[in-house]
Amino acid sequence: MQIRHKRDISESPPVLLLDGGVVSLSVARSLGNKGIPIYTLNIPQNYGRFSKYSNRIQFTGKCIEDWVHWLTSDALEQFRGAVIFPCSDNIIDMVSRYRMQLADHYILPESNDSLMLAMLDKAETYKIADKIGIPAPKTWCINSVEELEGIMSSLPYPCALKPRFSHEFRGRNFLKKLFIVKNQVELLSEFKRLYKLGKKYKFRSDLIVTEIIPGVGENQIQSYYSYLDENGIPLMHFTKRKPRQYPIYSGFGSYQTIGDWNPQVAELGLKFMQGADYLGLGNIEFKLDPRDGILKLMECNPRLTNATELIIRSGFDIALFVYNRLVGRELPPYENYRKDTTLIRPVRDFLSFLEAHRKNKNTLRSYLKSIAKIHCYEVFSWKDPLPWLMLGFHYLKRVLLFKRKK
Repeated sequence: MQIRHKRDISESPPVLLLDGGVVSLSVARSLGNKGIPIYTLNIPQNYGRFSKYSNRIQFTGKCIEDWVHWLTSDALEQFRGAVIFPCSDNIIDMVSRYRMQLADHYILPESNDSLMLAMLDKAETYKIADKIGIPAPKTWCINSVEELEGIMSSLPYPCALKPRFSHEFRGRNFLKKLFIVKNQVELLSEFKRLYKLGKKYKFRSDLIVTEIIPGVGENQIQSYYSYLDENGIPLMHFTKRKPRQYPIYSGFGSYQTIGDWNPQVAELGLKFMQGADYLGLGNIEFKLDPRDGILKLMECNPRLTNATELIIRSGFDIALFVYNRLVGRELPPYENYRKDTTLIRPVRDFLSFLEAHRKNKNTLRSYLKSIAKIHCYEVFSWKDPLPWLMLGFHYLKRVLLFKRKK
């Protein structure tokens, strides 16, 4: 548990963004615009490094252990007392495993560390949900080809395959949350590929087979966000909808919105967090199963998510909320956020529409109606355009390299 030190209100401890993709960019813009010093590691998965509000740190490191060594040695002179922000699973993993080494020097995210490590393990997350009485998809943990071959004939198809520790795979040719397979041949082939990838990079290569919750609906995927204090009391909470994602059954949100308060989602989300003895920031995602009408837990994110920009643009600065909580300042209000705010990833959202349209899950009229309004974007900003330009350049470079290899 993080001990917050009361500070003079004029002090603004700097923020270290070690990792975090688009989340780090949203945090850099939000807090940097308020005069809080922002420092970002110069690594590819840290988009905040391109923002005009951040200062790049040239040290990169190849793993969490490298970061810890740097933070407890060379970084101390300049960054002692800085806030380490929970922008990615790697940061949660690092803080949960090395809190004792870091806590005397930095302000760390609040968390129940043993629970956070369990949250990074998809199998353990589902076990905790089952113990608390939260419905979830059926899952099977697989550690070897022999184990898989023993159950393949009894699995429901199509089904999905994903790593138990997906944050370790991400960035190593693993860009999807999960892989959908239609039959035993595809399942065995995909399992062998991912298992081999894990062994190659010395990751924990345990995998999970999970049933697919069918359906693609406007209100089918919903989330509960909260921040629980040391007594299990929510300091803030709200619900969010994800009408579209790409790929449509297994991807990241391409069209998200802050919707009206959903009491059923909030009740289940809070039940899970309090039942698990949660502390700090969390996001619990559910999907409505049309087969039985029950909301089922899909994942738990013990950190800020890719919807951070959406939440900030709605009028609730969640990055400032977390910062103020950690440094002991007054918390900003959250109740008056705008419920009609939407975030869109234009290219991915169009691909999501095309996929859904081919499966008769969406119509052109419905799609055009949904995008015919003002949206916010994860990366693009007139006031801070360099991140969008640089990421566009890197994307084009990857496409060209891919074509050249073919």
